[in-house]
Amino acid sequence: MNGGLMISIIVPVYNSKTYLKSCINSILANTYKDYELILVDDASNDGSEVLCDELSAQDIRIKVIHHESNKGLSLSKYDGYRISKGKWICFVDNDDIISSYMLEQMIDASKSHTDAEIICVSGLDVNEKQIDQYVDKINNNTYVHSANTHIEEYDGINSCRAVYGSTDYSLKKNGIYSATWGKIIKRSLFENVLEKVSTYKDELFWVFLEDVLFIPICLKEASKVIIIDDIHYLHRISKANLSAKMKPTEYHYEVIKAQDLIQDYYRGNELKDVADEMLTGFMLMMQSVWYKIYGFEDNISKRKSGLKMLNDMWHKYIDVYKVVDRRSGNILHSISIFLFDKSKYIWRYTVGLYYFKIRR
Repeated sequence: MNGGLMISIIVPVYNSKTYLKSCINSILANTYKDYELILVDDASNDGSEVLCDELSAQDIRIKVIHHESNKGLSLSKYDGYRISKGKWICFVDNDDIISSYMLEQMIDASKSHTDAEIICVSGLDVNEKQIDQYVDKINNNTYVHSANTHIEEYDGINSCRAVYGSTDYSLKKNGIYSATWGKIIKRSLFENVLEKVSTYKDELFWVFLEDVLFIPICLKEASKVIIIDDIHYLHRISKANLSAKMKPTEYHYEVIKAQDLIQDYYRGNELKDVADEMLTGFMLMMQSVWYKIYGFEDNISKRKSGLKMLNDMWHKYIDVYKVVDRRSGNILHSISIFLFDKSKYIWRYTVGLYYFKIRR
């Protein structure tokens, strides 16, 4: 690497002027300084594109890429990677906040675990009202002052079991380790997995470098994964998030196909137990996307093909799920999936209506 640069931080930017400066300032405030910061402006039109250039002019470590048309998160991350030079790759969402010690803790962990290929820290989902109050907490309660930091070390297969499967150490409760953010990934591993998912770069351009496809494979392929339970990342929950939109986007169609690929990949790579653990979530996701396509897709051709795709996918997994469900013990999920299997339309006006109209 040029000059031994350690970390390339890639921030995809799209119409985030309200939050972008806070995000970038939280990165620049880090105690660890050996990084480059790549802002990928994905054809913003709210002034974010101007702010990116202004920030770059203030700090030599900041580089900017401008897209002429909107490409989405995965291609933005990919373009950022293509000009990156760091030994480690790190992604930060453009409206999130990281602690002042996040990078230092991850690099220190990489020095004490020299064969690690992924270093993860914990994160919190926070809403607009919570995020400001948590900023001070994560900066004042860092690993530097904590005597209770819990660090776990896994090989690739067992990291998948820890993050997606059942485990005595409850990772799901204390952080979102399956996200693309909150971690550094060694460049050699990143490029190895990128080669595998690049097959889907055209078909799944929204998600090929996201948490539904890239990260599950990345964890499996890693020789060692370090997971640290200190909270260093604040993930802003917004109605603008792709997964929260009611009108289906290309993302919703692609995420189902990506989950299908991961099911096949895990079942073919010694992780059938983890695929079984993930299956209930996949079935519920299919229900959610079906609801959105059936009720809100106004493109007749996409609606027809989307519903057919979901119907075929459902029948591919429902018999497998029935075996898995006997071990799951979640009655509400079982009822929802059972009812959907018997009648999608009755489900829509009962469970679906409750979840999407009343509960939200």
